[in-house]
Amino acid sequence: MQGGGSELVGPVVLGCFATLAPAVLPRILEEYETLHPQVSIDFVVGAQDELTAALRSGAIDVAIMYDMGGFEALETFELYAARGYALFGAGNPLANKKVVALEELADLPFVLFDQTPSTRYAMSIFEARGLTPRVRHLTHAFELTRSIVARSDSAYAVLVQRPANKLSYEGLPILEREIVPPPPSVSVVFAWARGVALSSRARALADLVRQQYARGDAYTGTD
Repeated sequence: MQGGGSELVGPVVLGCFATLAPAVLPRILEEYETLHPQVSIDFVVGAQDELTAALRSGAIDVAIMYDMGGFEALETFELYAARGYALFGAGNPLANKKVVALEELADLPFVLFDQTPSTRYAMSIFEARGLTPRVRHLTHAFELTRSIVARSDSAYAVLVQRPANKLSYEGLPILEREIVPPPPSVSVVFAWARGVALSSRARALADLVRQQYARGDAYTGTD
């Protein structure tokens, strides 16, 4: 629906993968609501499989998530690419190194962030080297993963998203280190259901997000 000529009016629902949401949603919401004040923009934060199902069912219009395959039913365009890294507390001896090898990590207690597709990505890095990590804890919360690691002198995590804040919720330092060999990069994409004609409101949202990342000033959580 449009009111007053070309002004957009009505609802649009944006989905976002849980770890990306705090970094990408606030700016999108602020800019979109400024440009289109008559549009009611809402959002859904969830795991990858939940968002994919919601796109296919029409429960959400568009989504921002990682492209790790299985997107045959979706149309996408890339926003940026990211790469996995190892995360340590300040007391972990490996935190003193600039880079760490997967072989150094495999026998240490692994705090695995258990959300699709993050779990598959982290485990596949080890499998590609013929290694089996020693999973100590499974978590479903990104910040809990970081907090457990921050308190440990032996545990680690493998994550992709890099918050600008390098402290845990308790204020303990969190140290990020690159992995060798480098894990594969993964694309963060804007997605919608294949064969579905986007509403004018959803198209305007897609255009805004594309412009934000094309300008190079949107937060990507990468170094």
